[in-house]
Amino acid sequence: MKILNVTTTTESITSGAFHAVNMGVEGLDSYAVQAVIDVDPAAYATAKTFDAGGAEATRMTFDTRANTTAGDYVTLTDATGYSWAVYADKTGADAAPTGAIYTAIGASRKGAALLSEPAAVTFDAGTSESGVITFQNKAGTTAGDYVVITDGASNAWAMAANVSGADPVPSGAIYTAIPAAQKGQANISADVSAADVAARFVAAFNALVGFNAVVTLTDNLDGTVAYANVVRGNVADSQVKNANDSGAGSIAVVPVNGTASEVDVAANTMTIPSHGLRTALKVRVSTSGPALPTGLAAATDYYVIVVDANTIKLATTRANSLVPTPINITDQGG
Repeated sequence: MKILNVTTTTESITSGAFHAVNMGVEGLDSYAVQAVIDVDPAAYATAKTFDAGGAEATRMTFDTRANTTAGDYVTLTDATGYSWAVYADKTGADAAPTGAIYTAIGASRKGAALLSEPAAVTFDAGTSESGVITFQNKAGTTAGDYVVITDGASNAWAMAANVSGADPVPSGAIYTAIPAAQKGQANISADVSAADVAARFVAAFNALVGFNAVVTLTDNLDGTVAYANVVRGNVADSQVKNANDSGAGSIAVVPVNGTASEVDVAANTMTIPSHGLRTALKVRVSTSGPALPTGLAAATDYYVIVVDANTIKLATTRANSLVPTPINITDQGG
C-alpha cells in the first residue's frame, strides 16, 4: 500500500512582493518603513515611492519561508505617528520581537504572521488485499481444483492441483480465459501432507510470469499460505474453484482485508478526509511505494482544486486550479 504525502510549499500570490499603501492627510505625507523581513537589497533599492494626493506607497520584497528568520518584522508608520507591526512566526510558537521599536507599538496594532506549514496529510493510493489460502493433504485434494489471484488491472494468475501428475488442465471459464504464461498446474503427485501441497503451490505460483511483481506468498509450513497483494486499482477477491467452475473445490481462501482506493482515476480525485486545504494552494506529493499515480511526479509543484471537505484534485498551474483544469491521473500508482 502506497502512502502519498501532500505538503504545502510557500508562495506569495505576488511572487514575494508586498505592496503597502499609506493613505495620509494632504500635506502630511511622510511615510516610514523601519524594518522589513529579508528585504531583497536590489529590489528594495529600486522600489518607488511617490506622492499621490496625500498618499505614499512603497514596495517590500519577502524571501521564502526557509530563508526568513523568526522574529524579523515590518513596521509601517502613518503621518500622525501611529505605527503597525507584523513579525515572522515560523513555527507557530516563536516569541514576539524584543526590539524597542516593536515593543513600543500598542498591542492592538502588532502581531504575528504565521509562516508554519501544515502537517503533511496522507492517503492511500492503490489497494491492498491480504488473505490466507488453506490446502488439504494430497488425499483430500481434488484434481483440477485451482486458486485464482487477481490484481487491480484485471490480470489474473491461477494454479491448479495436478494430483496424479497427469491430470488434465481445468476446463472452467475462469481458468481458460487466463493467459498461458499466467497459469499452470502444481504437480503434487509425490506429496503427502497439507504442508507439502502448500509448498508445491507456492513454488508453482512464484514461477508464473509477472506474479512476484504484485503478490507475495508466505508459506506458513502448516498447509496454509498467506498472500499480500499490493497493486494498482481495485482488487478482486482471490477465488478457489473446482475444475469446471461448478463449485469451490477442496482448497479454501479467506481474504483478511482489502482497502478501497482513495485515488479515483475516472474522476481524477484524491480522497483525504478533512484535508483543510484550499483551492490554488501549492503542494507537492510523495510516495512510500515505488511509483506515484501516473500523471503526478515527485519534487513537482501542483495546485489544489478543492472538490469538497474530503476530496481534492490537482492542477499544473495556479491558473488551471482556478478554471478548474485538473491533471489527468491514469492509474493508481505502483
